[in-house]
Amino acid sequence: MDFSKHVKPLQNETDYPMWKQKMRDMLDYHDGKLKKPIPLAINASNEEKKIFKDKADLFRKANSYAKSMITSAESDDVYQKIMDKETAADAWESLMIQYEARSKDQLFKICIDFFSFTCNISEDVSMHIAELKNLWIELNNG
Repeated sequence: MDFSKHVKPLQNETDYPMWKQKMRDMLDYHDGKLKKPIPLAINASNEEKKIFKDKADLFRKANSYAKSMITSAESDDVYQKIMDKETAADAWESLMIQYEARSKDQLFKICIDFFSFTCNISEDVSMHIAELKNLWIELNNG
């Protein structure tokens, strides 16, 4: 079952905290922190070659699935920023670097957004509360 279609596509840094948690939940559900197998020595035995091939195939399938889950749950603009990444781990790390609220500038922006928050009359109260709650979470995470 493809759960990634239930995740709102990542558009920008505002969406990132919620998107990241949903993606972690899905990736944890599908289990795995597989690492790319270390290439064999030239004089490896046939048994070692068979084991390596099995591990390499498992890694390739798991990586492909994880990367497709990540890339299917983001906008085309965001995808363009990570499409050159070879592994799902590389793509995830790139997104973290781009969207994590770690720098002082990003934290300052979150503070500005939080303290300048205003209600839009075209949206209902629950949407305002959710947006304000997300800003509060981002502020605390920063």
